[in-house]
Amino acid sequence: MDDQQRKYLADILMSIHNIDIHLQHKRDYFLFESNITIRSAVKYEFSVVGEAVYELMKLKPAFTITNASRIISFRNRIVHEYDTIDHAQVWTIIVNYLPKLESEVKALLAD
Repeated sequence: MDDQQRKYLADILMSIHNIDIHLQHKRDYFLFESNITIRSAVKYEFSVVGEAVYELMKLKPAFTITNASRIISFRNRIVHEYDTIDHAQVWTIIVNYLPKLESEVKALLAD
């Protein structure tokens, strides 16, 4: 793996870590839903994740990242169709999909 690929993987991992920081290390939907600053910060981190996955897939399409195309599509929605983003949908991604992505990225970086 080259340095640029490692950089994109590290960016994904850092954004996942930052989401946890923005959420104050809690999985509290009320905190997320009621705080515009937290929601905005989390959405920004998702845009970074999506862009990094996009660039990574361009460099090495053989990387195995579950739902890579959906991650990229979600980033595009955040950036271009921001008014269609539902808080509950973002929360579902945080709780159900982000842990798997984190595990996959850590495994790729460990290789």
